[in-house]
Amino acid sequence: MIFRLFSSSRRVRLWTPSLPLLQEVKKIKRTYFFSLSFCFHDSYKRLKFNLATVTLISPFFFLPSMKFMAFSDVHADMGVAERLVKRAQKDDIELVVCAGDFTVFERQLKPMLKLFDSIGKPVIIIPGNHEAPKELEKNLGPRKHIVYAHKKLVRLYGLTFLGWGTDGFNRRSDEFREVARQWRRELTAEDHKIVLITHAPPFGTVLDNLEKEHIGNKDIRLAIERIQPNISISGHIHENEGKKDTIGDTLCVNPGWKGMVLMI
Repeated sequence: MIFRLFSSSRRVRLWTPSLPLLQEVKKIKRTYFFSLSFCFHDSYKRLKFNLATVTLISPFFFLPSMKFMAFSDVHADMGVAERLVKRAQKDDIELVVCAGDFTVFERQLKPMLKLFDSIGKPVIIIPGNHEAPKELEKNLGPRKHIVYAHKKLVRLYGLTFLGWGTDGFNRRSDEFREVARQWRRELTAEDHKIVLITHAPPFGTVLDNLEKEHIGNKDIRLAIERIQPNISISGHIHENEGKKDTIGDTLCVNPGWKGMVLMI
């Protein structure tokens, strides 16, 4: 049985040359959940099956989804960090994302990094406003599983991560704009699944709404609108931990200290 998959900007179609297809498609950002029911003319039997979370990447191809865990703003709480590590070590999690502020002005920096490294899976990390980038990077030497992503484009397990740390309180950032331009030059048609990791939230969402005022970063929002990542992960605003929003087709989340399991 051959399936063709093709799409326009706002809809997905499935087609098979010989069998009628009943289609129900629900689009959630760039991840598509399909419930497909096929009816065979030569049999009274009806075959039903679910493809739980397959991701559209390009015409004629399916790519299985990946589950990963994200968190931010642990702030040197070893008990909280240990619970996150225990969850991350379960078999269904492929990798981990830390969106910064896992210390209190670098207190417990080394023990936290050692604990994260013990997960035994890639931990993609950026500094928050409580970690100096140079100090964080300097302490990563002996850590086998921690991937430093600040100002970088990292390709791992078929995903593309764009990292930008610090900058928790800035509405604008000339340096971030230049880094985002470089990302756009480096991204290719092969980068089907993109995850943006920032400590500061994008402007104009529930993630940066504090006391009826939006305090997020406008340049981060602009980068999301232009790059259109599948997921944008941020932190910093503790009051908005666990909240989700969208910018276009991008799912924006603040996983907070409790953590969040995401699928892409």
